[in-house]
Amino acid sequence: MDIVYFIYGLAFLVLGVVIVIWPKAGSRFAFARLSLWLAGFAFVHGTLEWMDLWRVVRGDNPTLAAARPLTLLASYVLLFEFGRRTLRAARPGPQLSGWVHGLLLGGVAAGTLAHAAPLDSLAIWTRYLYGFPAALLSAIGLQAYIGQRIRSELSEHEFPTVRRSCLLAVAAFTAYGVLGGLIVPQAPWAPAAWLNQEGFLAAVGVPVQIFRAGCAVAIAFAMVRVLQIFHLEQQQHLAQTLQHTAAALEEAGRLGRHNRLLLESVAEGIFGLDTEGRTTFINPVALALLGYQAAELIGQPAHALIHHSWPDGRPYPVGACPTHQTLQDGQPRHVAHEYFCRKDGSTFPVSYHTAQVQEQGRVIGVVVVFEDISERVRLDAELDAYRHQLEQLVAERTAQLTEAEAYSRLILESSASGLYGMDAEGRFTFINQVASDLLGHAHGSLIGKKVHSSVHHHHADGTPFPVEDCPMLAALVRGESVHNDDDLFWCADGSPLPVATAIRPMHRDGQIVGAVVSFTDIRQRKATDEARRRALLEAERLVRIKSEFLANMSHEIRTPLNAIIGMTHLIRRAGVPDKQAARLQRIEVAGLHLLEIINTILDLSKIEAGKFVLADGPVKLEAVAANVCSILSERARAQHVELVTTLSAIPPQLQGDALRLQQALLNLTGNAVKFTENGRVCIRIRAEDESFDSVLIHFEVEDTGIGIPAEQLPRLFTAFEQIDGSTTRQHGGTGLGLAITRKLAELMGGEAGASSTPGVGSRFWFTARLRKGLPDADAHHANGHSLVEAGLVARHAQRRLLLVEDEPINREVALDVLGECFQNVDIACDGVDAVELAARQPYDLILMDIQMPRLDGLEATRQIRALPGSARPTIIAMTANAFAEDRARCTAAGMDDFIAKPFTADLLFTTLLRWLSQRDKPDDASAP
Repeated sequence: MDIVYFIYGLAFLVLGVVIVIWPKAGSRFAFARLSLWLAGFAFVHGTLEWMDLWRVVRGDNPTLAAARPLTLLASYVLLFEFGRRTLRAARPGPQLSGWVHGLLLGGVAAGTLAHAAPLDSLAIWTRYLYGFPAALLSAIGLQAYIGQRIRSELSEHEFPTVRRSCLLAVAAFTAYGVLGGLIVPQAPWAPAAWLNQEGFLAAVGVPVQIFRAGCAVAIAFAMVRVLQIFHLEQQQHLAQTLQHTAAALEEAGRLGRHNRLLLESVAEGIFGLDTEGRTTFINPVALALLGYQAAELIGQPAHALIHHSWPDGRPYPVGACPTHQTLQDGQPRHVAHEYFCRKDGSTFPVSYHTAQVQEQGRVIGVVVVFEDISERVRLDAELDAYRHQLEQLVAERTAQLTEAEAYSRLILESSASGLYGMDAEGRFTFINQVASDLLGHAHGSLIGKKVHSSVHHHHADGTPFPVEDCPMLAALVRGESVHNDDDLFWCADGSPLPVATAIRPMHRDGQIVGAVVSFTDIRQRKATDEARRRALLEAERLVRIKSEFLANMSHEIRTPLNAIIGMTHLIRRAGVPDKQAARLQRIEVAGLHLLEIINTILDLSKIEAGKFVLADGPVKLEAVAANVCSILSERARAQHVELVTTLSAIPPQLQGDALRLQQALLNLTGNAVKFTENGRVCIRIRAEDESFDSVLIHFEVEDTGIGIPAEQLPRLFTAFEQIDGSTTRQHGGTGLGLAITRKLAELMGGEAGASSTPGVGSRFWFTARLRKGLPDADAHHANGHSLVEAGLVARHAQRRLLLVEDEPINREVALDVLGECFQNVDIACDGVDAVELAARQPYDLILMDIQMPRLDGLEATRQIRALPGSARPTIIAMTANAFAEDRARCTAAGMDDFIAKPFTADLLFTTLLRWLSQRDKPDDASAP
C-alpha cells in the first residue's frame, strides 16, 4: 500500500503545482481564479495521502492520528468551495451560499459527538457530508462552466479536446466522490457498518485506495488537459494581434499614397527640407503666405529666409529651431505658436508640425506643415477674455448652487417631519431619511414608485382607498394645498401609521409639475387623545357617581331633618313650658347646625365640580360685618370674647355675592371665637387694590386665642383637615370651613391665608375682587314672618293647594304648616295620585316632591302639564335634592320654583305668597 499512497498523494500534489505555475495571467476566464481552490484541495489532500504513507511505513502516532481527520476535512472544504464557486460562475442566479458550510460543519460536528471514537467518527462524517457532495458539486460545476463559459470562446476544432478532458475529469470526480465519500472505514453504526472499505475489499478483492489513486491520477491528468484552455486563449490572442498588425500595415500603405495626394491639395502651407536644411519643395499655399516665388526658395536654406528672427527682432538660432532638431534626432514635433518671416520682413503667427522623411531607412530630410493662425490668435485672445469671465461666473454660480443644494439637502435631512416629493403622475421623486425611517423602507427604495399604491392604498378599516379619493392626488389635479390632521399611511411591514399631512403643489410655467408632501407621526398624539378621552370619561363617571352619592345622601339627610325642624316649629307655635321650649330650641339649633354642615359639603362639591355659580347683586360690607357679629354675639359673650369691627377706605355701591362674602367671613370669625377664651377678636375690612371698574377687598380676622404651630399652617385650608383630630379634642367642626373660604375667595378673584403664633393668637384673611356698581334703588328689608302669614290668610286662604309627599312625617309636618294659612289642601302620596287628582280637580298651586315611588315628581309634572284644559297650576319643587342640576331638571320638567329641604316656615310662606300673588296678574300667570 505504500506505493499506492505515494502515487495517490503525488498525483494531487503535481496537480496543485501545475495549476499554480500554469501561465494564466491576464486571462478573461474566471476559471483562472477558481482553479486555485482546486489547487488548494490538491495540496492538502496530497499531503493527507502522504500522511497515510508515513503511517504505513513508519507507524501511527497520536499527533498524526489527530491531524489526519482535520486535514481530510480541510481538503474537502476547499474542494466543496471549488465546486460551489465554479457552478455559480457558470450559472449566475440563486445558488448555494457560503452559509451552507455552517449546516455541513454542524452536521459533521453532530455526527462526531454522537459516537464514542470522535476521530474516526470525524473522518467518516467528513467523507459523508463533505467528500461525496464536494466531488459531485465539482463535477457538476466543471461540466456547467466548460459548457456555458468556455465553449463559446473556443473554435469548433479546439473545443472537442477540452470537452473530452472535461468529461474525463467529471467522470473521475464522480467516481472519486463515490469511492472516497461513501466507501468509508468500518464502524459499528449505519451506514458505515454495511458500506465500508473492508466490505469493498471482500467484495472486489482489491483495496479501495487503489481505485481512489486511479481516480486521483485521472483527475490530475484530465485537469491538466483542461488547463489547455489558457494556452488556447493565448494562441487566440497572438493570432488576433498578428491579424491586427497586418491590417495596420496595409492601412499605413494606403494612407501613404493618399497623403502624397493630400500634400498637393491641402489648404495648409507645406514645404520640405533636405538634410542640409535647404528647401526641396513648397506648395502654393506656403508661397502665398510667405510672399516668395518658388524659385526664390528652392535650394535655399529655409531657416535663413523664413525663420531667422523673433517678432521683436531678436535672432532665432538655427540650433533652437524645432525643424532643425527634428532633422537631427528624428523626433516629430508640433509647435502650436511661433512666427515665420515673410519676404517683406514682416512676421505672422503660425502653428506647424515637423516630421522626418526617410527612404529605405535613410533620412532624406524633413517636411513642415504650417498654417497662418493670425485669426485664431485674435479669436483666442477674445475667447480667453470671455472664457475667463465665463469661468468666473460659472465658478460663482456653481458655488451658489452647491451651497444651495447642500443647504436644501441639509434641510430635508434635518427636518423632524417626513418629506417626500411626487411628480405629476403621483410617483415618488425624492424622500428624506425621516420619511423612509417612519415608513420602514430602505432610503431611496421608493423613488419612482406610485405614492398612493405604496403608502396610501387602504383605509384604517382595511377597505381599499380609491385613487380618485386620494387628497394628495386631488391636490395635483386642483393645484391647491391640502392639509389633513388625521390621515393614515401604510408602512413596509403592513402596519398602519397615523399621520398629519400637508400637500403643496409645485408649479412651473403655469403647469403643475408635482407636489411636496410633509407628514408627522401622530401616534403619540392619538394615544394621548385616547388616554385623555378615557380619563375624561372616567372623571365624568366618577363625578357623576359622586354627584349621585351626594344627592342621595343630601336627600336622605334632608328628609328627616325637614321633619325635625318642621315638628320643632309646630310644637313651639302650639305653646310649651319654658323648659320644653329650651329643649326645642336646642333641637332646632342642632338641626340648623346639621343643615349648615350639609350645605357646606354641598358647596364644596359644587366648587370642585365647577358648578358653583356666584350671585351678582349689591354688597354692603357694613351689613356683612354686622350680620357676622350678630350671629356670633351670643357665642362670643358666652366665651367672654370682645368682637371689634373696623372698616376703612371702602368704596360705596359694590357688586358681588354678599351671601358668600358673609359665609367666608363667618367661617373665619367663627373659628376665631371658637379658639379664643377671655380675649378679643378683631374684624378688619379694607380696600387694597382699586381700578377703574373694580376693587380688591381685604377681609381680616385677628384673635388672641391659643394660636397654631407653624408646621400645622399648610394643612389649615385643606378639606376635612383639623389641627386637633383626636377623639379627645375640645373643639368641634367638620374641617371644611377654611377650605370653603379659600375656594370662595379664589372664585371671587382673590386668595386666602393665615399666620399664627402659639400662645399669642392668629390672623386669618382672604381677599375678593368686587365690581363697582350703581346705587341699589330696589333694596328693601324683608317683611316679618307674621306679615307674610297675615298676607296669605287675608288674600289666599281659599286657594286650592295640592301637597305631593311620600314620606309620612314630612307630609304631616307640611300639612300642619300649610293648615295655618290655607283651608283647602289636598294630599297625594306619589306622582300617580297627583296626576289623577290634578285631572279631576284644578289646583292653584302644587307642592311636588321629586323622589317618590311609582312615579317621580319630574314625570308627574310633565303629565300634569300635558293635561287638557286651560288651567295651569303653579308647581313648586319641594325636595331634598339640593344640587344645581336638580334645580335645572325641575325647570326642564315644567316646574316654576324650587324649595330645598329642610325649609323653614318663613321661607315656605314667602315663596307661596309670591307665586299666589303672581297668579292674580292676568297677563303673566306663570312667571314670578
